Amino acid sequence: MGGTLRDIYVYLPPGTGPFPLILTHDGQFIFDILPSPDHLDIGTIMNSLLESEKVEPVIVVSIESTVHRLKTLEPWHHHEYVDFIENTLLPLLMETYPIRHPFYTVGFSAGGQMALYLTLAKCIFDSAFAILPLWNPPMETNLPCENKEVYILVDSKERKKHLSRYLPTNTHIEVDTNATHSIDYFRNILPHAIQVLMKHEKSK
Repeated sequence: MGGTLRDIYVYLPPGTGPFPLILTHDGQFIFDILPSPDHLDIGTIMNSLLESEKVEPVIVVSIESTVHRLKTLEPWHHHEYVDFIENTLLPLLMETYPIRHPFYTVGFSAGGQMALYLTLAKCIFDSAFAILPLWNPPMETNLPCENKEVYILVDSKERKKHLSRYLPTNTHIEVDTNATHSIDYFRNILPHAIQVLMKHEKSK
């Protein structure tokens, strides 16, 4: 992808599938590549959610971010990352693992913007959860998949009001005034995001 090498991390649930897919960004922060005594890795989180029957089995795939993270995750002018996901990563995952729709995506900050773009503009994913997302589209942005199920978490009513002007009216925007723009917050809120995305799967 543009000469940039990056790792792809995969969590596989027990069972034979097929399973839904959750794609996240900044994978080194949510898997145990950069372990922290204060935060659980995504494998431990998913196993706990499954054991407590809070979610159904799902495959979680995460893409490592690089030093060029902000440029990579800015979709309006830099398309290599999107092309990689759509034309290389997803076909490879479907060939390798027992994956089925729905496809979900979760992102934080710039990754949140990418999650929204992949779902609303590119229509690649069925649902998205964006945590404190950047959202700076050009003025004449077309969102052809505005009927998709999209969830956003912001840190203030002002930010909610701002985003509401640029996103479909059916977008679910939650306010957490204790939210902080940090990797620690991303790690802590991720289980909530996964449960929200998979609520329809759980009800089947």
